[in-house]
Amino acid sequence: MDIIEKLANYRQRKVTDLSDTHVERLQKSLQELENQVISEASKINPTRGTLKLRTTAAIAIRPKLKNIIENTYLTAVQSNIAEYDKAASWLVATFKEYPIPDEFKQITELDLTTIQQLKRAAYLPFEDLGNEFSNELAQEVYNSTITGKPTDQMISDLRGKINGVYQSTDNQEAQELVDFINNNPDKTEAIQTAATRLQTIYGRDRLGNNLRRYATQMVQDSLMGFDGQFAKYRADELGLTHYVYSGTTVRDSRDFCRTHVGKIYNEEEIRQIWSSQTWQGKAQGDPFIKRGGYNCRHHWQPTDPEWGEENDDFPTTDDIKEQKENIILDENNTFSYDNNINIKDFNNAMNRLEGQEQVTSKLSQFVAAKNITTYFVPRSISRESVRNKYIGNMKQVYKKNSGKDLEPFLFKKSSKYTNGYTFKNEDFVVTFADPKEKVNFKNVDTKVMQQSVIDVLKNAKNNSGKYVLKRGTDKYNLDWSFAHALKDNPSNARMSTTLHELGHQVHFWATDSLGNTRRSGVPKFTVYGETNDREYFAELFSAYATNKKAVEEFSPELAKQIEEMLDLAIKSKVKDRSIF
Repeated sequence: MDIIEKLANYRQRKVTDLSDTHVERLQKSLQELENQVISEASKINPTRGTLKLRTTAAIAIRPKLKNIIENTYLTAVQSNIAEYDKAASWLVATFKEYPIPDEFKQITELDLTTIQQLKRAAYLPFEDLGNEFSNELAQEVYNSTITGKPTDQMISDLRGKINGVYQSTDNQEAQELVDFINNNPDKTEAIQTAATRLQTIYGRDRLGNNLRRYATQMVQDSLMGFDGQFAKYRADELGLTHYVYSGTTVRDSRDFCRTHVGKIYNEEEIRQIWSSQTWQGKAQGDPFIKRGGYNCRHHWQPTDPEWGEENDDFPTTDDIKEQKENIILDENNTFSYDNNINIKDFNNAMNRLEGQEQVTSKLSQFVAAKNITTYFVPRSISRESVRNKYIGNMKQVYKKNSGKDLEPFLFKKSSKYTNGYTFKNEDFVVTFADPKEKVNFKNVDTKVMQQSVIDVLKNAKNNSGKYVLKRGTDKYNLDWSFAHALKDNPSNARMSTTLHELGHQVHFWATDSLGNTRRSGVPKFTVYGETNDREYFAELFSAYATNKKAVEEFSPELAKQIEEMLDLAIKSKVKDRSIF
């Protein structure tokens, strides 16, 4: 097999699997959406009370429906789009085997900017669809109150608008079929049989236009479109003008795909073929994005006809090593006054943390969802002359990322004893990194960082830390903080500080769990963490984001709580303003 074909098939498998995961996540969110909508709508009886009271109740439900859609469907969409970084990394992983300059064999700073722009564009159609169906559901409730439609019929119609024939139902046979489809996403043929039976029960056309139908198609086409756009951009950067149409064909593959799979064309030929042919299922748009049409899983893999095959002079590999996938900081959400404090190196270090893939992915989702800006600045920024040197660029980054104006006075005060700070009313975190410290995230030793968390927690459990904390007649021997324990390597320490400050922002956004941050009897682990509830959570989060397993072994209850609060922070639409 040609090595290009191997690489292309690898890319297709990974993206296809990710697409299936996204569809499953979306459909689960729509089931939860249906349950919550019906719970709210059931409170209204369209046949009871005066017309004025009924219509008032119907109007009042509109913002509730919008909020439910945001917290279920759109939250799932945000989680999906946050993982588009993986598709980009898989494409670049194939480039590692190309005879091209080394700088193009990894994610570049320009790549990060492009990825974020494509992700933002990908979210908008889902948001528009959510708004459209929010209005449809609200209108259905309102119309039902006007016409006096029976409650059971209104509930059934609402279910149909959300999940179509896949709605929950009192019909035992239909519900068994729905449960089978939801619980067995890998059994393709059996699912098709079940879906056909559902259509027979409900009527093929009556429930055709529903949120599940449109959104499910959009999920796959959106990911594939992102993948195609990024591949085209990368090919242009390299000056590659040829592509092989890659992927497998199945029973229902379109004739276009069957005809062109495995063949190499230049860009001009691809555009000529696309514009001169028509076929069923062809989607309007660019051929590198739309490929064979709706739900197509084929790819245009950049290549060069002059490259040899795997038994020639082309480099080969049996195991393509993927690049790290989670992008927490990028040019759109980070400012650094020092070129040695490199965003890519920070992301790479985070992705090297062993056993932290899921936590790092969630942190990436949180930072992206809440548009958190990170500043790496010197302590001297408190001086007006230094502040004036950087504040223009700092404002620009904050405005672009969060849409907010940055107030210079927020950087007037600093202390040699403070490594970072943040504010509850702002969406940025600050990490101090003085020139003399020579912070460079390329020098982060992730094994040392993870072992340090183990050591600090062990000292807390054994009462053997270096610093004494007195509480009444009790005395505790603890380490000062997780970042302070890493002071021998400033790069390690500042990475820990950044996680600590991001932990504050997670705390601010996880509004529903604030009262549970410090439960009675929970263990102490650092002196600084005992300052107040905010610092307790931020210290705990820094440890959890570095070594989840160590925190779980130290206190399963605290580990579970931090996970719940991170999940809540990602979904939350309101930042708590009561934390002083």
